[in-house]
Amino acid sequence: MTNNSSGNCFSKEHLQEFERDGCTVIRDFLSIEQVAALRTRTSELLDCFDPSTHPLTTFETGTNKDKHIGDKYFFDSSDKMSYFLDEDAAKKGGTLIVDKQRAVNKIGHGIHICEPLFAQLTHSDRVKEIVKTMGFQDPRVLQSMVIFKQPRTGGAVPLHQDSSFLFTQPPSACGFWIALEDCTVTNGCLEVIRGSHKYTPVTRRFVRKSDATVPDGTMFVSIDPVFSLFPPIRDNGQTPNPVSFMSDAKQAADDCEPLEVSAGSLVLIHGQLLHRSSHNYSDKSRWIYTFHIIDGTYDYDKHNWLQMPADKELTKLKTVEDNGEASKTQVGFTVPGGMKDIGYAIDVAKDVDMRLPIAELAYDHLQWVMDNGDPNWDWSSLAFALRKEAQK
Repeated sequence: MTNNSSGNCFSKEHLQEFERDGCTVIRDFLSIEQVAALRTRTSELLDCFDPSTHPLTTFETGTNKDKHIGDKYFFDSSDKMSYFLDEDAAKKGGTLIVDKQRAVNKIGHGIHICEPLFAQLTHSDRVKEIVKTMGFQDPRVLQSMVIFKQPRTGGAVPLHQDSSFLFTQPPSACGFWIALEDCTVTNGCLEVIRGSHKYTPVTRRFVRKSDATVPDGTMFVSIDPVFSLFPPIRDNGQTPNPVSFMSDAKQAADDCEPLEVSAGSLVLIHGQLLHRSSHNYSDKSRWIYTFHIIDGTYDYDKHNWLQMPADKELTKLKTVEDNGEASKTQVGFTVPGGMKDIGYAIDVAKDVDMRLPIAELAYDHLQWVMDNGDPNWDWSSLAFALRKEAQK
């Protein structure tokens, strides 16, 4: 899955544009084959959605008087693959009124933890190179999602800043937004106000209420205006204007510029950048995968809506040095109990249809098996066999 072709995809020009505009587009970040693999897996995840066992929690974009969801299913999603529905997908009584594949607004917020294909993309060499170039000291991954703008019904997302939802002190959020389909004006592409990260401070936060187990357990609170020190803004030629967020947003709405990108493109979004997306009025869907990076050296407090379970921490972006250990502790793979005989696993692997990308994926996430193994064994085949067994 990882696009490890030679050369740094994040050029000096990309960095300069990011610092100047608060966003930059890296086209062809993923190959056609990689996009196809992610879309295939995403379709499988949609097929796995079982409405009969689901609370039918809808995701509300905030256009309705800033209303957002805040029930237990939402709060428990930080390390899971949870399904959130479009606002009009279900009746109030709890039944779907559209096909389930068309009902889902997004799957989140722990896909980078639970789903190997997306985990490998998130921890790919190219992502690590970008994060390193930006200067993150302790990069942490959070709030990963596949977002669907369904044909004709995909709702608008109002103007916002990612740092309002994933707040550190000082702000440090950076969004990685990857198109799985062509994103156009008609199907609801990103729209940004270039340079707004330089003059629009974070003035509000999306937080948990004191009892976050009850419905509507989130709210926006005003904070003293704060500017991000990271990712750094080295070319700040504009004077900060610390007025209220909503006032800024209304004044700036006409300045939004659409970012039309093709499938496989990566858009990097500074946490302070004002951005939005419009309703999907077309007959084509708009699928994207997104995750966020914050710097773990800064304070991510208990008031943030997204909190990991008490026995877990925000996912550390794996490096080459800790790749094996991180795979074991964060991706969650273990050797299945019925596969104690590793030699048998290798024999099984010889009889399966080896698909190289899948084998490499399994190998990456089961690399820790090599700690006590014979280096002459076919570890890619073994990993593939274990992966197949684990899926039974």
